[in-house]
Amino acid sequence: MGLLRSLHNAAVEPSAKNAKEYALWQTRIQLFGSKESADFAQKIVDTAPGSSARNLAFEGLLKAMRDDLKSCK
Repeated sequence: MGLLRSLHNAAVEPSAKNAKEYALWQTRIQLFGSKESADFAQKIVDTAPGSSARNLAFEGLLKAMRDDLKSCK
């Protein structure tokens, strides 16, 4: 949930502080999440806000995170 909150904060109030917070969460995802989750978290950074590519990256991130949570059971 922290990743999603940091993504929201970076979108609503773009700043160096919020960008660094998102980058920290990306690192956490690389350590504890799946490769798919980490890849989609990076695609968020690599795509333009409001673009269809960003929307697809966000949807992919949510699916990958759901899959990660299912594998923890």
